[in-house]
This record gives sequence, structure tokens and C-alpha cells, in this order.
Amino acid sequence: MTVKVREIITEIEGLSAEDRQEVFRWLWQHAEETPEMLAAIDEGVRSLDENPRTSVEDVQRKVRQWAVG
Repeated sequence: MTVKVREIITEIEGLSAEDRQEVFRWLWQHAEETPEMLAAIDEGVRSLDENPRTSVEDVQRKVRQWAVG
């Protein structure tokens, strides 16, 4: 990770929740689909089919894992 990326992350961590959401939306809109991302989404759908009683917290954790890779 470059110094610039670390600086950006530090700045994002200091934002309000609303501003972090705006950054997230921007990043999501500009993200390129990769085979790994599509496979992770497929895995998530399969997981929900197999275990539909997943907690919101578990889904949020898994989405963060899938998004980061």
C-alpha cells in the first residue's frame, strides 16, 4: 500500500458516517467487475439460499470481506 493510499484511508476514517457512505457509493459506481467479484457475489447468493437466517451483522461482515477480496 502506498503512502498516498494510507493517507486517503486515514482521511476517510475521519469522515462522518454520511460522508463515508457517499465515498462508498462513489467507489461502488466506479468499481470494475472482476471474475473474483462476480464469484463472491455468486457465493453470497448460494449462502443465502442455503442459510436464509443470516443476521444483518453477518451479512455486513461478509459483504466487507467480499468487497475487499
